[in-house]
Amino acid sequence: MSRYPMAATSSLAVAQPVVGQSLRDVIDEFRGILDEEQRRELDALKPIPDTDAILVFTAKLDLDVSTQIFQALWNSFEQEFKPDLDNIERCSNKVKEEIALAKAQADAQEHQLQASEREKASKNRRTARGFFSRTDTTLNNMGEWRVQSDARKIQKRRQQLLDSLSTYDHLRLLKQSRLKRHRNTSNWITHTTEFHRWVDRAVPLLCCFGKIGSGKTIATASVIDHILSTLGSDCVISFFFVESGNQRSLSADTIIRSVLRQRLNPTNIPQEVMQGLERLDPSSGVDDLVKLLHIMMPPTRVSYIVIDGLDECEKPDRDKLLTALSSLVLRGENIRLFLSSRDSLRGEIEKRFPAFDSLSMGCPSVFSDISLFIEDTVREKIQNDELAIGDPSLEEDIKLALFHGAQGMFLWVTFQVDEICAQHCDEDIRNTLKDLPKSLTELYCRVLQRIKSRGHGKAALKIFPWIVASKQLLSLGQLREAMAIEIGQQYTRPERLYNDIKNITSWCENLIQVDEEYQLVQFAHSTIRKLLIEEALDSTLAEFRVNLEEADHHIGEICVTYLNFNDFTTTVARRAKPMLLPSTAQIVHCVLRRLRNLLNHGPSKISWEKNAPMHYQNLVLGSPFLEYASTNWILHTRNFRQGKSKTWRLWGNMIIQGHNLATVPWGGNTFDVNGPVLDWAYDARHYALLRLVASSDLLLDGREYQVVYRAVRDNATDILGMFLGRRLPPRRLSQMLHLAAEGGNLEVVETLLATNIEVNAIVIPSIMDTEYPQVQEPDPLEWDEGETALQVAAGNGHLKVVERLLASQADVNIRSPAGLTALQAAVEENHPEIVKRLLTAGANVNEAPISSPNELQLVAERAYRQFVERLLEANADADAPAPPTCGRTALQAAAESGNLEIVTMLLAANADVNAPASPTYGRTALQAASESGHLKIVNMLLSAKADINAPAFPTHGRTALQAAVESRHLKIVETLLSAKADVNAPASPIYGRTALQAAAEFGHLEVAERLLSAKADVNAPAAPEGGKTALQAAKIGGHREIQLCLEKAGARE
Repeated sequence: MSRYPMAATSSLAVAQPVVGQSLRDVIDEFRGILDEEQRRELDALKPIPDTDAILVFTAKLDLDVSTQIFQALWNSFEQEFKPDLDNIERCSNKVKEEIALAKAQADAQEHQLQASEREKASKNRRTARGFFSRTDTTLNNMGEWRVQSDARKIQKRRQQLLDSLSTYDHLRLLKQSRLKRHRNTSNWITHTTEFHRWVDRAVPLLCCFGKIGSGKTIATASVIDHILSTLGSDCVISFFFVESGNQRSLSADTIIRSVLRQRLNPTNIPQEVMQGLERLDPSSGVDDLVKLLHIMMPPTRVSYIVIDGLDECEKPDRDKLLTALSSLVLRGENIRLFLSSRDSLRGEIEKRFPAFDSLSMGCPSVFSDISLFIEDTVREKIQNDELAIGDPSLEEDIKLALFHGAQGMFLWVTFQVDEICAQHCDEDIRNTLKDLPKSLTELYCRVLQRIKSRGHGKAALKIFPWIVASKQLLSLGQLREAMAIEIGQQYTRPERLYNDIKNITSWCENLIQVDEEYQLVQFAHSTIRKLLIEEALDSTLAEFRVNLEEADHHIGEICVTYLNFNDFTTTVARRAKPMLLPSTAQIVHCVLRRLRNLLNHGPSKISWEKNAPMHYQNLVLGSPFLEYASTNWILHTRNFRQGKSKTWRLWGNMIIQGHNLATVPWGGNTFDVNGPVLDWAYDARHYALLRLVASSDLLLDGREYQVVYRAVRDNATDILGMFLGRRLPPRRLSQMLHLAAEGGNLEVVETLLATNIEVNAIVIPSIMDTEYPQVQEPDPLEWDEGETALQVAAGNGHLKVVERLLASQADVNIRSPAGLTALQAAVEENHPEIVKRLLTAGANVNEAPISSPNELQLVAERAYRQFVERLLEANADADAPAPPTCGRTALQAAAESGNLEIVTMLLAANADVNAPASPTYGRTALQAASESGHLKIVNMLLSAKADINAPAFPTHGRTALQAAVESRHLKIVETLLSAKADVNAPASPIYGRTALQAAAEFGHLEVAERLLSAKADVNAPAAPEGGKTALQAAKIGGHREIQLCLEKAGARE
């Protein structure tokens, strides 16, 4: 007999034998739930414990656990209800008696538990003996169970990755469109030549263009259904319907994620894609998603991507989406895209897709569909007694009037039929037909008037702002609860709930609709939302106008109010989170639950889990708006301000202290001004949060600088103003001014100049251009670079910024460390208006950078005629010397570039026609024109008394004749010889050539013969460095005819 009392609580009391259970699995699971000391004791048993050994061990464990259970239960009770106990201690003796009773009940439960376990102990031992007797037959299954367990883990992880990728319901709008589609409409699309070219892979993109209300979404749904029904498993199709009332659907990121998610099968995801999904996070860009999407589009199968409502997205998202889709098409031959949009986006699409076909919702086939739709709709309304007519001929009049008034818009027909059905006699119907609205706007205004006249205006005024400004579609239950809340309300008021909310569509005359399957409330068309936000309604309807910012702010206040209801705070939000059970209690619960599950249900993945705190799901069931408010409250509070927002204090407490029901998108509930909350607030433009952070003394200088840098770069003056008040160092402000001037962000420049910034500070861009302020900037004067704000603005062509800086006393003539001025920067980048403005401001036209051309020399070289004229008018020095290396005077530069007008202007300005060339690679004006082959300029310079025999400079120099010969300009050679150019002028010492040597080296036979006829010295000595005689040059170059010609003329080695 064991020396351990068998009356102790047994952890195997609920065990039941299971055929096929592995002994090894049980022991491994059992060891995992023991503490260190208990594991050592178990390991001290036999290498493969027998039945008796296990029973002895568990009996001993039972004795330890029996004590731990009571302690665990009491500790948990005390920690869970400590706030209540503190209150109870301050109450009457009656409450103390209740405490004693509670303890007595806990003791009684412990005794009952021990008695129950003693009763089951003997059964447990018999069960365990029977279990271990079957060990040999179950060990063979151990490997299979392990494989199954690993497979389940992998499958679970795959599903987690897919959920983190996208949970967007892409099917809902397809189902809606199918329900709205009238019989046989939109079939024409699949019979068009364009559609067949697209399916047959002649073009990668097919677009469906049409105006508002023309049925593009229904047509898109029919394309999807056709592909699914006709091509089936031979292709893969992904689709997405952009929904104006659902802000999440308007994001390019959401669209691409959904398309990718549709391609992934949880049971078979390629390893490369799995690895990519593991690396994804909420901040991953579209490019990362496109790479994964390309992997899931193998070239062996046709892949279709169908997107409806592209025009509903904002331009930045459209750009990202179109760029992503075009990159997919470029990388895959079998990818087919279908896009529907208004025709106004055709240009944007053409930029990314040079070749595509398009369909128009204004074609004759659409009008046939509308005629069929009108025919069936009117007939159905009459048969259902929704439309009552006395004169049978009136039916045809109605159909004809609707057809002519529709102008290709199914949406118009739908609403107008409702208007006609609301009439009570034939005369009223005929009067309605005579005065049909000419546009959707006019139609909607009439519907709003009808809402008012029927006494539903008050309800509509409550409903419309919620649908306009909500961040996601609200369910009917959520909307019902939200409409009943007032700002500052402290608890639920059931008496305010609309009892007949199911009639919401009739109240709003079908301007809104409720999805039958999902019970989501939305406008019947996106144009209704735009009407309420953007249109200038007349005075009788002005109350329906929705100010989007005000509606958003109001919803934010409602969400904050709601989350702080006493209904929640007394039971959930203000109670401390339950503490984890101590390790001893965890052992008890793990032993009991794991072994029970393992032995009752066979091998499976078992883990200890905490109960969800305060039954959140139960709360959602009773308070449907909680699900929306807890997630979207932060999005609706971006424009909260102290003094403006009634719930400002509550909101601040939720942000700083956290709230058990309110989730935050930056991860975790801790408010750290230097943490992710700052990045999220900036990206989301959450101004309330940014103000809160900016007012904190805990904000680090580095984080502050990052925000200011981003605000300047993004031209976000509203954010910049929040942080400038924190007194950034002057050096940082100068950097920001430079960055703003470079980007042409005038508003940012204005904001920075208001801080009394040093407008003439020199900033080194390569050092400054970083978000990380730990880089220490050296003195710009020690570097051969750096610019002022005026110089960088002038160089980048930002005229308004230049004018603003000049108005703030920016020095127009200050030179950068490299010697550049603002005028030179503008000239170099060809900004004539800025050049004019700087000259007006007194820019010195004769300032020259170190070892670089001045403004006049530069514009003459680049043939900027208007600049030359303007600079000469400003008294630019036409004879300023050329820079020492490869330099040109203005006239030399113009002669070399061949601009006859500029040469004429410079000569008229008395430019020195014989100004010396620079020492290295220099040319006089005549030498430059001769080398470049500009005959007219050569003649003009000769007429201006240019020295035809000006010597060549020592390094790579050429006389005019030598230069013309080397470049094979025979007419210029003739002109120069006729003007008595020295045919035997010596070659320059370094890499020089006489005229004949140059002709021989480059194989110019005709020129060589002309020079010889002019008595050229056939044996002139070669230049000391890098030179060749004429005969040597001809031989080395393989010019046999010239060699013979030279030898005939007496040339010798």
